Amino acid sequence: MCDETQSFIIARKMSHSREERLANRKLALEFLIKDLEDHPINRVSFLIGEPPYDVIYPTTWQDLIDEYFIKPVGTPAMQLCAFTGHGWLWALRMLGIEQSPEILDQVGRLMAVLKGHVKGRQQEEYELTANVAREAQVSEGFVYNIIESSYTDLILNRKGATWAHGDNGHMVRIPVNFGSERL
Repeated sequence: MCDETQSFIIARKMSHSREERLANRKLALEFLIKDLEDHPINRVSFLIGEPPYDVIYPTTWQDLIDEYFIKPVGTPAMQLCAFTGHGWLWALRMLGIEQSPEILDQVGRLMAVLKGHVKGRQQEEYELTANVAREAQVSEGFVYNIIESSYTDLILNRKGATWAHGDNGHMVRIPVNFGSERL
């Protein structure tokens, strides 16, 4: 075996460095966030074996699955994945955009609308996601992703909205203490 072949085999067996793995993870999340656009995370899947995702290490995909940032939604033959709420929020954090002016503007409008639904009330309220999005002048995907990721609770440290019992994306449950600081 020639030295070049042996060097190639050794290089193929070596693990990627921590820095390479982190850079590859960030690249994967950049691609996913870009391709998701403003759609709800539960309605978009990504084919991980095709460009641009083919440059992402198999170990990166497995790490993202193991940490529940993405979930497989396809078959072994068709490797599809989708964001989880946790993963979407984590991607925003890793990319440093979770509190960007654009996102905070949309979150502010959304929170004002939701707070308006329970202001002066003594019990929780329910509203269709489409109506909330229209009132807040944001996309339904944005509303879905904010609620599914618990953005209000985890980033703003405020009591957030959830889905109505048994519902996942159509009916928003707005607690009477919506928007209050978490203790």
